[in-house]
Amino acid sequence: MAITFFFRFLKRRTIMEENKIDQIIASLSRIETSAEGVQREAEREKAEYTQLIEDKIKKFDEELDEKTERELGTRKESLQQKHQEELIAMRAKILDHVSQMDEAYEVNHEQWVEDIVASIIKE
Repeated sequence: MAITFFFRFLKRRTIMEENKIDQIIASLSRIETSAEGVQREAEREKAEYTQLIEDKIKKFDEELDEKTERELGTRKESLQQKHQEELIAMRAKILDHVSQMDEAYEVNHEQWVEDIVASIIKE
């Protein structure tokens, strides 16, 4: 009877240990499942954050491009205006020089002709 009791005790103890092992395995399985869920959630959040950053970069680039185009347009207009003003000033100077040459011709052309003819005759 003592032997039977001992075997029953061992059998019960083995069953209890098997139950504890099963419980530990079940707990580990739940932990692993939970960890996988956390990992999936982290990957989803990472993808969302990556998309958010890419969207912000794209928006920044677009705004910078627009600002640059506006700035270039403004500078181009300014340079064109300055160019036109310089052309007008150059035309005025040229017309002034032409006018001075016309005046000099009108005043001096007879003398120049005489000087040229005299120079030719002398030679």
